[in-house]
Amino acid sequence: MSDPIPPDSDSRNGTESAGGHLPHQLGLPLTLIGGAIAVLWMLDRIAPLPLPMPLAWHQYRAVWGGLGLAAALFGLWIQRDRQAIGPTGSGPPRGGWRPRLPGLRFHRVVVYSRPGCHLCDDAKELLADYHEFLPELEEIDIEGDEELKARYGLLIPVIEFDGRERFRGRIDEALLRRLIDATPPR
Repeated sequence: MSDPIPPDSDSRNGTESAGGHLPHQLGLPLTLIGGAIAVLWMLDRIAPLPLPMPLAWHQYRAVWGGLGLAAALFGLWIQRDRQAIGPTGSGPPRGGWRPRLPGLRFHRVVVYSRPGCHLCDDAKELLADYHEFLPELEEIDIEGDEELKARYGLLIPVIEFDGRERFRGRIDEALLRRLIDATPPR
């Protein structure tokens, strides 16, 4: 699978937040916590809650409901913002991200896939966004090889960089960026 690559503290390269956007890790917690507060607020309007709430909850119910709703919506917005992408294979990768050093990495990138696999298509599309840092993709159809079919089966796509398996199923884009940035140009 993927080797852990130490997180990069250089905010310029955008490994954690592409193009200066808010860190996408905040989106889900904000959505869940804000949604929970908003639901509690709505339930409290219908009937008293069966759990004890702090005095501030009772004094500022409307404020809590508004804050919960705002937090949930803001969390959804952060998650949506994380998924904004440019046209595939043209221009810089998503969010304008660039590694510290320009140039191609790796000598060979292999994508093990099969026809009709939507995850394989997604992986190839994502890798195409990083075409200026990766060599031309080599795609191997596992359907024509019984050994590969037995080895990978439903784990596809499997992505190898220079003979080393790095991803199975979906590609974690943050890890892909770290892998590219941690590998010196050839």
